[in-house]
Amino acid sequence: MGEHFMKTFSKLLFNRIILIMFLLVFVGTLTTSNLNGLVIGTLLMIILIVVSALILFGHLFKFNYVTVGQKVWLVVKQGWTALGLMVVLQLTLVTSLMGVNGFNSGLIKWAVTSNTLSEGSYLYNDFVRYPNHFSLMLIERGIYHVTRSMGITNLNLVFVILNIILIDGAMAILYLILRRSLKRMSVWGLVPICILLSPRLVVFSNDSLLLFSITLVIFAAQLLIIEFNSGFSNYVKIILTNVMLGCGGFMAYLARPSSFILGLVLLVAMLVAIGKRKHKNAQFIKGIILGALILILTIGGLTGINQKNTTQQTIITNNSALKLLPSYYVMLGMNASTMGNYSQIDEQYSASFTKRNAQRAANTKVIKQRLKKFGVLGYVRFLVQKNYHTTSDGTFAGLLDEPQGTAHFKFIRSFFFKFDKHVTIYKTIAQVFWIMITLGLLLSILDTSPLMRILQLTQFSFLIVLLISEGGDGSFMLGLVPVTYVLALVGWSRLRKSVQDRSILQVNPAGITTLVDHLIPGAH
Repeated sequence: MGEHFMKTFSKLLFNRIILIMFLLVFVGTLTTSNLNGLVIGTLLMIILIVVSALILFGHLFKFNYVTVGQKVWLVVKQGWTALGLMVVLQLTLVTSLMGVNGFNSGLIKWAVTSNTLSEGSYLYNDFVRYPNHFSLMLIERGIYHVTRSMGITNLNLVFVILNIILIDGAMAILYLILRRSLKRMSVWGLVPICILLSPRLVVFSNDSLLLFSITLVIFAAQLLIIEFNSGFSNYVKIILTNVMLGCGGFMAYLARPSSFILGLVLLVAMLVAIGKRKHKNAQFIKGIILGALILILTIGGLTGINQKNTTQQTIITNNSALKLLPSYYVMLGMNASTMGNYSQIDEQYSASFTKRNAQRAANTKVIKQRLKKFGVLGYVRFLVQKNYHTTSDGTFAGLLDEPQGTAHFKFIRSFFFKFDKHVTIYKTIAQVFWIMITLGLLLSILDTSPLMRILQLTQFSFLIVLLISEGGDGSFMLGLVPVTYVLALVGWSRLRKSVQDRSILQVNPAGITTLVDHLIPGAH
């Protein structure tokens, strides 16, 4: 009985803690300055005027709106219509925003075209302190040389094409994941995420690779769960799934080391599931061994290739002692002046200690000083504010800031540049979509399937890491977009199913069943 009580208590505690965290994210999206009342009012007024005009037109000319509406709906609901809309949107943005360079994008272009870097230069220091940046640059450098050998010398064009492949590839994989999770999935379900991500098509950064890699890992995890339930009967699928899992996980780690959380959660969930499984026949055990072997070989092989490339290059001198330690990111995450975001002062301070033990001790000293200065209540207040700055922005801090002074496509550009004439319209539209997504994230607690539980725990763990380490900026949420979006659409789907099956607020002989009772399975 005591064991049963602890399991029930742990389950309720797990659900309620995650629910509180997701609720904080949702509430934050409602209080952001991205929402502009004038824009919302204007859009609603336009809709009202158009609807009123159509009704008046129909009344005057005896127009049969029902018949026409049915025909229009038959066309609109088709996936090809949504796909066409997204293609037009992306082509319009790529054409009109082409040539824009973000800070990170400019650094990447500088790095891939340089044969050597001067010791002490900005890029040299960056690559020595953040080895994952250097590994990614070598891959991008290889792509640059391959395309140049093919006669393609426009580096901007190469990176835009690479960005389109990564971002659209991520959305395509998201569609496959959601179609399997929801049993039915319209292409229209990708339109909101397309609107949020498309302005980033022209500004290449490592976040594009992170988006694709995380999505690939989720897809592989979904296939792995299916194979687990079937008893690992298909060895070909086991091999392909674990190759995808290894490649996606490795690339995600290079793009952002904290993304190892998804792999860690998946590993723990799989070990627990294997331990609880009652029937473990020879085929099942062989499948586990084969999958583990393929995964280790894939990650080991990619790690070996990466180490070989980094040791044989002549661009920088490798020095592992200069790498910034995890304690640096914790220290950075407690910087009140930057709300836990990057601080050049903190970086230079940590980098000034060229021995690992000395750097660790120095970082720990600052961490203790900052904790003492905050106090318990002050630190809690800081974490709440930091969570708001990290999770509330529907543009993911992705507004463009280098208009290049061109007069071409000035109207379209004015929606996406900071402080430009129509930027409030895009910010409001993006924020409305983000509010609906985070509300769906909150509703995802209704789903307790294995994959959703893994993603819920991953989302929660990511948010905790962003609280205690570097964060405080909407761009850090980009790595979570695939996880958040899958949970959001599944959450909305589960709400609709709950409403169809039985009213969420319904009076019955057992009493009133509230939304909170549904959001916390096992509360009764």
